[in-house]
Amino acid sequence: MTVCQITSCASRNNLRIFYKQCLTLKERGIDAVLLCNDEKADALVCGIKIFSIHKKYKNRITRFIMSGFHFYRKLKLIRADFYQIHEPELLLMGYVLSLRGEKVVWDCHEDYLYLFRHERKYIPKRFQTILGKIYELIERIIVKKFFAIITVDPAITNRYKKINVNSYTVTNFPLLREDHDMVIEIKREKIISFAGMVPSGYCFDMLCQALKMINDYKLVLASTYMYKSEYERFKKEIQKYGIEEKIEFMENLTYKEVIELYKRSSLGFAVHRPINISKSKQVGSWGLLKIFEMMAAGLPMLIDKNDISRVLVEKEKCGFFVENANSIVDVVKSIELKPEILKEKSDNCRRAYEEKYNWTSQEKTYYSIFSS
Repeated sequence: MTVCQITSCASRNNLRIFYKQCLTLKERGIDAVLLCNDEKADALVCGIKIFSIHKKYKNRITRFIMSGFHFYRKLKLIRADFYQIHEPELLLMGYVLSLRGEKVVWDCHEDYLYLFRHERKYIPKRFQTILGKIYELIERIIVKKFFAIITVDPAITNRYKKINVNSYTVTNFPLLREDHDMVIEIKREKIISFAGMVPSGYCFDMLCQALKMINDYKLVLASTYMYKSEYERFKKEIQKYGIEEKIEFMENLTYKEVIELYKRSSLGFAVHRPINISKSKQVGSWGLLKIFEMMAAGLPMLIDKNDISRVLVEKEKCGFFVENANSIVDVVKSIELKPEILKEKSDNCRRAYEEKYNWTSQEKTYYSIFSS
């Protein structure tokens, strides 16, 4: 049996796609092939065949329109029992494959219906509602034909179950690493860290305002970006607060380097604009991997109050609720006065990650989709 993973914008060493899904299948006796789009040569890594379509698109719109066509042509050279697609621009290609009788699995990493309606800043606001309705209609027609649907949040899964009963939740928790010395007795520096894609839905304006009122602390942004021009605009927005000496930009860090950053930080930043899961009353998402990576590194987080963070902060005691710049300042003052608070929450983060919030709790569900 062979599963072909297809991604139009994720890297070939993407944690979810390669290290979690591909290797989970390989370890359980299922061949995995990864088809991506980058400038690297085809390769064999850890027993996984990796191919690329080697296409360079000028912008998102071009990629959205053309990538499905280019991947479909490449698939004529790849035979598989299942085809797992990872981006909405591949839905139409997946639909064509399903009409040919192929088994297609849609791995929905985010609530795209919400994103198209509210979060896609490159789409003019007056078009976002219309595009959201069009996307919802197309999605409803297409995914009904798919073999299965995977999502990262139970609330999103429930929406899809009304269209396709073969819908499963496989949350994007971090891999359970064996190096349990990640969080040993280390001296944490006065750093608030963030690692991830920018621009994003995170409330950096709130954090920058707080940094103007906090002595000694700095923000370290371990940034990745899809388009350089957007990243440069983001940097200018951040720098307008006049705290350049308190902000350090680090680009394109490896996963190991991110963990090292987390290990020497005092707090992680995870304050996101409200995420209202489409067709549900849930606010917040289990799909924000960043939160659980912080927990894996024993890093207490600053986080907005929502349905998910209530579990992590009130039950697991892994972080601090903040709602504005003043509340961030209050948290910093409290951990300065009582450092043992930070140590306790750090230990809680690591414990919760090891016991619950890791990939081991998800891989059985993922494997069962292809083995049933």
